Amino acid sequence: MKATTRDDGTQLPPELDLDLVALARSGPGPYDIQAELPAPWMATVLAHTDAEVTSAGSTKLEVTPIGEGSSYLVRGSIQGGYSVPCARCLAPAAVSAGGEICVHFVRDRVGDADDEETETESPDERSFSGTRIDLRPLITEQVLLSYPIRALCAYGEACRGLCMRCGAELNGQPPGPCAACGAVDAQVPIAADADLEEPARPASSWQAALKQLADSGVGEGDDDIGADNLEFAGPIPGVDDFDPGFEPEPDPTPARSGKPAGRSAAKPTGKPAAGKPAARSSAGKSPAGNAASRSSKKPPSKKKQ
Repeated sequence: MKATTRDDGTQLPPELDLDLVALARSGPGPYDIQAELPAPWMATVLAHTDAEVTSAGSTKLEVTPIGEGSSYLVRGSIQGGYSVPCARCLAPAAVSAGGEICVHFVRDRVGDADDEETETESPDERSFSGTRIDLRPLITEQVLLSYPIRALCAYGEACRGLCMRCGAELNGQPPGPCAACGAVDAQVPIAADADLEEPARPASSWQAALKQLADSGVGEGDDDIGADNLEFAGPIPGVDDFDPGFEPEPDPTPARSGKPAGRSAAKPTGKPAAGKPAARSSAGKSPAGNAASRSSKKPPSKKKQ
């Protein structure tokens, strides 16, 4: 369906106000919508800015019904453009008003109008009621969103701007002092890439805690708190595999020779040493202990009957 432009050019074509009943009679869909965006209309939309519109734009949309008319998916694009002053030299800088559109229109359900808390519209979802969907506010919004915060002329980042002394344009001049006033420092300084770099990421929580301990003097003189430990960023190894990064100091206690300090848990075998009774176990007397007891005290002999 081809739209026609109004005579005054300050209004969008009425075909962008969709008649859903008429579309349903034309077939099951999807429906193609094409319309011209007049230059006077774009100038009216951008009247509160410094944009200059010299040519008309256009839009091409596809409307797809979903379900039994409960919702409609509108997809398409906008073509057009205008110019704004360059941020450095004030020459015209071209801006594209084109962009992609994808919006889901959902019909209002009965009772939703009385309950405002149930409205959960997202930027890509809008509601409608009745038998019409007006796409003109959507097109107007897209043109307004295309206005840039900062734009540069055809020179791009190489634009030298205006002379700080006399205001002459420096793009057409050879490098060096301003040809109009002879000022050496004619060009406005531009921030270097190094000044625009992102700040370094802060250290992790455990690195910050270790650094705070080192700065406060806790553990001074200890070899285990040093730069190597502060820079450790890997996973914590196991106890057996842990490498502290330094050699441990030797044990000042001299090693003892002979039998180990701890007693063996095994039962003693053989007879005990002479003159020393065997130790009694908690479960009863050992055979060696019984022999020692019999040698030290003989039981009284019984008389023969």
